[in-house]
Amino acid sequence: LALRDPWPQLAVGWAAARPHLERLVRRCRPDAVFAHHTAVSGVLAWHLRRRLGVPYVVADYDFDEVRACGDFPRRRRAVARVAAGASAVVAASSPMERLFRELVPGAPAVTVHHGTEPAPPRRARGDGRVVVFCAAM
Repeated sequence: LALRDPWPQLAVGWAAARPHLERLVRRCRPDAVFAHHTAVSGVLAWHLRRRLGVPYVVADYDFDEVRACGDFPRRRRAVARVAAGASAVVAASSPMERLFRELVPGAPAVTVHHGTEPAPPRRARGDGRVVVFCAAM
């Protein structure tokens, strides 16, 4: 049921997480939120941007979840709402990026392939920005 229309379940999740996430965002004042998957984390990030103005990037990794938007209009609307508010939608592959653009015209989609070249650990030289990462565990 949640695959077809995720919004009712996500509304319950937001109601439960809202006070904690809003308190965290007010305390940490992140420059951005990185949301792992459009449904659940992306919806939480969408709410935070709407309520507190924090921009977000959403990353999707499950091709079938994105493809399901073509079969289920309510899912498509929920994903489109999140994608439209995102600074970027990161797809795990070029075919997924193309599918995202077909299903959600105007989505700021980009492909970022997984994996990395092994490198020795080094200290990051950041510019002081804070990013909140949210993902289901």
